[in-house]
Amino acid sequence: MLQFISMKLNVRKGKSYTDLNYEFMQKTFDISAISFHKLMQSAYKLDAIQDGGSILALTYIAAQRIFPDYSEMAESKALLESFARSFGYHYGISKKVRVNTISQSPTW
Repeated sequence: MLQFISMKLNVRKGKSYTDLNYEFMQKTFDISAISFHKLMQSAYKLDAIQDGGSILALTYIAAQRIFPDYSEMAESKALLESFARSFGYHYGISKKVRVNTISQSPTW
């Protein structure tokens, strides 16, 4: 199962990190991280992934390092990685399902 959703409204609207619109930030979190938790929760409740299966989400190095122009997506990716660790623990214990994130290196 692969989820690939990304959104950073504040950047698209030209808002600097020190002047974020929190409604846009919440939408970014909803689209880029919370939706991943919802997807895993639904799959878990429906028993949609076979024992020993895997879930993979795409993240970015900005979740661990400062990338000044990445704005609230850095926090969103950190949240996504946290969801992968936390839900991955529960999914792994009960269903032997692995939950991972993978990050590309910064590229032009």
